[in-house]
Amino acid sequence: MKVFTRHGWIPLPDPTVCLMALLVGLATPLAAQEPTTEPVEPRTFPTPLPEAIPKESVFHATGDESQPIDWATVLELARGSNLAIEMAREKVFEAHTRLKLAQQQWLPSLNVGVNHYHHEGRIQEIPGQIIDTSKGNLFGGGYLDMTIEPKKILIDVLKAKQGVHSRSGELDRATRDTLQKASLAYLDLVSAQAGAAIAVEVADLIGELVDRSAELLKQGVGTQVDVSLNRAQYQTQLYKLNIARKNQLAASAQLVQLLNLQPGTRLYAADSHLVPIQLIDVSRSEDDLVMQAQSQGPGLAEVASLIEVLENQQNRLRRVNFLPTISLGVGQGTFGGGFGGDFQDFDSRTDTTVGINWDLMSMVGTRQTRNLFQSQKRQAQIAHHQLMQKLAAGVIVGRAEAISAHERIKLSESEIETAIRSYKLSQARLKAAETLSFEVLQAIGALGQARVNYLRAVMQYNQAQIQLQYLLGFEDCRCHDNEILTVDSEITPTEAVDGVESTDGAVVTEPATAIEMQPAAPPVSAAEEIVDPEGIPSPASVAPRPLDNDIDRLIRDPSSQKNPNKSMRKWIRSHRRRVKRDVILPAGP
Repeated sequence: MKVFTRHGWIPLPDPTVCLMALLVGLATPLAAQEPTTEPVEPRTFPTPLPEAIPKESVFHATGDESQPIDWATVLELARGSNLAIEMAREKVFEAHTRLKLAQQQWLPSLNVGVNHYHHEGRIQEIPGQIIDTSKGNLFGGGYLDMTIEPKKILIDVLKAKQGVHSRSGELDRATRDTLQKASLAYLDLVSAQAGAAIAVEVADLIGELVDRSAELLKQGVGTQVDVSLNRAQYQTQLYKLNIARKNQLAASAQLVQLLNLQPGTRLYAADSHLVPIQLIDVSRSEDDLVMQAQSQGPGLAEVASLIEVLENQQNRLRRVNFLPTISLGVGQGTFGGGFGGDFQDFDSRTDTTVGINWDLMSMVGTRQTRNLFQSQKRQAQIAHHQLMQKLAAGVIVGRAEAISAHERIKLSESEIETAIRSYKLSQARLKAAETLSFEVLQAIGALGQARVNYLRAVMQYNQAQIQLQYLLGFEDCRCHDNEILTVDSEITPTEAVDGVESTDGAVVTEPATAIEMQPAAPPVSAAEEIVDPEGIPSPASVAPRPLDNDIDRLIRDPSSQKNPNKSMRKWIRSHRRRVKRDVILPAGP
């Protein structure tokens, strides 16, 4: 078979090669093409840190500027130093103080002192005669005065108790909200680090492809268009890497704000992998989860206590509505007086006054007062019903999202394995001059997208788990080693193939698609990998590509991994803002 080109008729011994050449727009075999005369510039994007990204805009996790933090520490700091929780605690303290003041209205007022009275001029005598006189008196002692209004005091006490229940509910809600926000912020930080790792990996692979395509062009294989396209994709990936670094810094700043740490503190997640976490067993029935949420979900205790307070308040008002107002006054001291400014005849004096009064007008408004309490009670019941519906809907949506995300995780794991095989095969074909670099570029893009899909699926699954934990009660959350994001740092994805023994003989169960956040051993190269007769790489070679050590330092601080918990505790003691005084809530009446 022959094909006519600008060089004449060229024989093609293999029809398959000819068809491939025609499809890509070439009429000459790659080995017979004349080398291009266009000069090839060497790649000017140094790795691992490209100059296109300023160092100031990259989140560094080295030195004293950055500190490691894990999920358990995030929850501890969120409970102890968050400003929203501190504000809610102060409001609870204020409510208890108001309750004590309301309960003290039963106590009388005791006055001790001296009273002086002087009159000059005309005055009327008791029989009715008007006379001119000058007189005065002096009293020294104490006077006990007490006015008891049972209805007013009871209303004030019940309102104060209602305020205590309301503020306590706000504290519980603020604690739950803060724990949820802090957990989600920590997941954002872990996700940002994983996204940066993916961006670095893809940029490194495309950078190697740029070098490889430039070398092939010098040998007369490929075109300048391939090299330019690869460089353009490399620049695009650097742009994505810059955004990933920005997201990492933003996630750190958000977490610092929630934990009330010193502004400017840099945090990075101490967890070595991003893996799915299981806080709630979504295999439980939907009705079971809804029932649990409607029994101990956020806000239920607050509304229930409000309804109880309103019922007690109405029952007590029925008993005290017709009670009178009682006034009592007792004075004891020394009294004396005389004409002009002459004070004499001092002797002891005792005065006692007792008064009992009924407010008839308040009895007229008893029905309106009862209607007011009934309306408040109905409003609380409606709010309780709305909250129950909201909790049920949240649990149903969260459970469905967790189940869906779990399925997407499985699909993305398979997608990553397939993308890795495709990349290795395209690399081998490029080395054998059986394809162009465009095929390798597509494989790299597919691999990067597969990792991003896995990252998104894991994030959505973890967010759904935290949302369910929030709705079912955050107090049940216990950060055990097998429940949080921490994975043994010595197990790398190359070793951690599900159901396969690692190099040391131990069976590991970590999925091979966990996104690596730590340096690992180099994978098997495309030329050295073991390929079965069908051309598919062996499972041992199906693993995420490790990061360069220099690039990895931008994401983790390897020196702190010897004992990260010790470093973390030391940093918490030095940076955590302490509450100036411990708020000890008084016991309820």
